[in-house]
Order: sequence, then structure tokens, then C-alpha cells
Amino acid sequence: MKEKLLILGIVGLFLLSSVPSLSGLSFTLVDDDPTTSNFFVEDDAVAPEWEVGHTWTYEATLNGGFPGYWTFSNIRTTDLVITVEEVQSDSYLLSFSASISGSVVLKVSIITISGTLQDTGVEGDLLVNKSKLTYDAMEDFVFDGFIKPNLLPKIPFSFDGDVLMYYGTPLLNFPINNYESWNIDEIAMSTDINVNLLPDPVQEEIYIQAHYAECLEWDIVNVDAGEYDALPISTDLGDEHITWYSVAAGNIIKVRGRDLPVYYGSFGEYNVDMELKSTNFHIDSNPPSVPTTISGPTELVAGVSGEYIAGGSVDPDGDLTRYIYDWGDGTQSGSDFVVPGQDVALEHYWTEKGQFEIKVKARDKYGAESGWSDPFTVNILNDPPLIPDPPSGPPEGKIKQAYSYSASSSDPDGHRIRFKFDWGDGTTSYSGYVNSGETGSAYHSWNRKGDYQIRVKAVDEYGEESGWSDPTPVYMPRKISLYQLFSQFLENHPNLFPILRQILDRFF
Repeated sequence: MKEKLLILGIVGLFLLSSVPSLSGLSFTLVDDDPTTSNFFVEDDAVAPEWEVGHTWTYEATLNGGFPGYWTFSNIRTTDLVITVEEVQSDSYLLSFSASISGSVVLKVSIITISGTLQDTGVEGDLLVNKSKLTYDAMEDFVFDGFIKPNLLPKIPFSFDGDVLMYYGTPLLNFPINNYESWNIDEIAMSTDINVNLLPDPVQEEIYIQAHYAECLEWDIVNVDAGEYDALPISTDLGDEHITWYSVAAGNIIKVRGRDLPVYYGSFGEYNVDMELKSTNFHIDSNPPSVPTTISGPTELVAGVSGEYIAGGSVDPDGDLTRYIYDWGDGTQSGSDFVVPGQDVALEHYWTEKGQFEIKVKARDKYGAESGWSDPFTVNILNDPPLIPDPPSGPPEGKIKQAYSYSASSSDPDGHRIRFKFDWGDGTTSYSGYVNSGETGSAYHSWNRKGDYQIRVKAVDEYGEESGWSDPTPVYMPRKISLYQLFSQFLENHPNLFPILRQILDRFF
């Protein structure tokens, strides 16, 4: 019976990984000083207050399975829709629906079925605990469609029933503050499912092992739904497991998991990716004012960090705000959230020389943001390394045998450098990076006999190059023929073989 229900694991893992309320990762503000009214300085978030009609749409993919039972690849939905249907005293009633595609391999008794999902969908209701944002039950669950094996007719399947969740102790318990860590107990999913081909309901359990979680610093995350400030939550579950929660979206906006373990009759692993495509969740908030001041060094050497202080933004609602820095080099950084009017300082370094314009905007936790400030110009300098001396190494050798050549140089800015060798045969190669003033080397072999001129230049770690050095000649001698060897022998011994010499002189 269990083998006939292997595809149920696809649905369970898919929903465990993709339905945002399952993660329960939301945060609450903590006031370090109760006398400061609503002005908090902790980098955390309040649990969202959902209302009827709030909806979130996700795109998600799932890969993995249990060896010997079932595996699946590229299980995907682009329209996983979660909607708040009812607000109860201590719970939310949510509906969910999604169309699902991908490939599956199922082992049913001694038969293996391999094919693609066609006309497949899932829908049902979720009962979510308001204080924990964890779902306690999946009700009126329906998962049906077809598996299409190669060269065979479609095989219909259908599952419906209920699923209960058991956490032992709460998965999450508010308040949860930024930079804190906590333990998540083992999670069990108990199924009571009717299968169209079986006479009796099937009761099975899927387990997610206990694991450790940590809330990291604020991140700027871009998904289809927009740009969000988000709190990354990292766990030790599998090779990688990070979930991003956004106050402005009122929910999870992104999940990335690699080699996540799960138990269903045996241990298996799966990968998951999920991103928010759209939401109508919104918190009314007036945007903060444009920052008016940026200060910091106007000139730096590439690779050297400078501290830049921004301020002057005021939030009319008194909301916590953070400053978003655009560094002019294609990167952005965000500060922690601070009380209105507080200055913030961030460090940054540039990796190439040139002129860059820093801009700053302010954004509150609910997504309302100011325009960009006036630009602050920074000049980034980078002097090239000194021209190396001619490369050193063997002056001659044999073809198709590698030889080592080395060079040294210094960088005025103290940057690490590597050496680009021109081998004189139309090819170049680089040494590894070394500290300024040290020697770098590279190996090379020549495929043709002849004379070659090797030259070298120094390149610092930010791309600045010296000129080419003077060349070092290298000779790959040609093979000497038997006639050439005998001629050299006769020249060295002029009184030997006088008749043979006359013959050679006449015909050669």
C-alpha cells in the first residue's frame, strides 16, 4: 500500500517547501528601552496581520526523492496561489491551488513507472496558527492528474483527504529577534488520504528532522514581486537552507534549499527553490524623506574601504527606516533599521579605478521609500605595477617538455599581482597571485622547434597592468640529421677518409 502512495510524497514535500506559511518564519519588534515609545532599534519584525482576500503567488521547483522508492525532477509550479479565506480567533483559514508539471519515477511493487505529469493540479485549505504562523492542518486536500510514460497511455491518479502537522514544541515562538538562534523540533506530517484505486484510506507519516536556525542580518532581495528588505533565516538542515522573510510582503518571499533530508519509509533528499511572484498584501505607510547628507572620503585607492555616513531622512509616521546605498558600481548595500533621523555609516570599496557616484535612499519596514539623494562623487585611484625584469628560466630546451619561468614586480598601492607571460608562440598564460615584491612563475612547453622571445607583464588584482618587459630568448633546437653529424665529424678530422670526402663534396 505504501508503494502505491509514493507520489503522495511529492505533494507533501512540495507543500512543505513551497507554501510560505509552513516555514513560520516571522519576526517581532523588541523595545530595548521601554521609555522610547515606538522608537525601537532592534532589527526584527512583527508577525503580520493578514486579512480576508490577502493573496500571495509563488513560483517553485522541487527535485529529489527516495532511492528505491521514487524520485522526481523539475517538479514545478508557476501559479501556487495562497489566499486568506477566513480570519478566526486564533487561526487563519487559507486556500491554496497550483498546477504542477515535471517528471517522476515511481516504483510500485516490482514495476517501475517513469513519465511526465500532465493535467496535474493540487488544491485545498490550510489552517494556520496566528501566533506562530505555522500551519496545523491541510484540509479538503485534492491532488490529481495523469502520469504519461513513454509510448504508453496516460495513467490517472487521484488523492484526497486531510493532513495534520505535529511540531512537539512550537516551531517558532514570538518574539524572535535578529541575530538570534533557536532549535526547531522534529516536524511530522500525518496523512489520512483516500486513493481512487484503494479500498481503504491510507495513513502515513513524513518527517523533517530537528534542526538549528539562525536569523542573519537584513538583506536586499529582488524577486518578481519587487525589491524587498528581508531577513534571511539559515538552518543546518541539509547542505544549504535559507528562507527570506519580508515585513513589507507579510510573508516568505524566497526559499533556497539543497540536499534537504526527509524521512518517508527511508531517508531521502530534495532541493527546492521558491520566489514570490506577486502579492496584494500592503501596509499603508508614508514614505520617509530623501536623505540630505552624505559624507566620507572623496578619493580612495581601489580595494581600500571608505566609510560613508548618510542622514537627514525623517519618517512622518515615526517608523524605523534603513538607508539603501547605491555605490555607482552596480552594487547596493543596506544599513540596519534605525530610529528616524539617526545617521548611519556603511563601508565600501571599489575594484576598479574611475569616478563613481554614491546615492542613498531611505526605506521603512513596510516598503515605503524616499527618492534618491543628490549624488556624492568618489574618485578611485589605482597605479599600475612596475614593469618586471625579463623573465628568468632555461635558455633552451626540448619541444613538448614544460619549463618554468618566473618574474617579479612591485605594486605602488601594495596590491597583489600576477604575471602574464607571452611565450612568443602566439599563446599567453598567467601565474597565480603573489604579494607585491614577490616572484610568480608559470610553466610552458613549445610544440615547434625554433627561437622564441618570452616577455612578461604584471597585473594587479584589480586589473591594472604594467607594460611588457624586455624579452628573454629561448631556443628549442632542431634535431641534427645523420648526414649533419657525419659532416661535422669529417670537419673535425680533415685527414681521415680522403676518398669519401671527395665523393661527398661532389654529390652533396
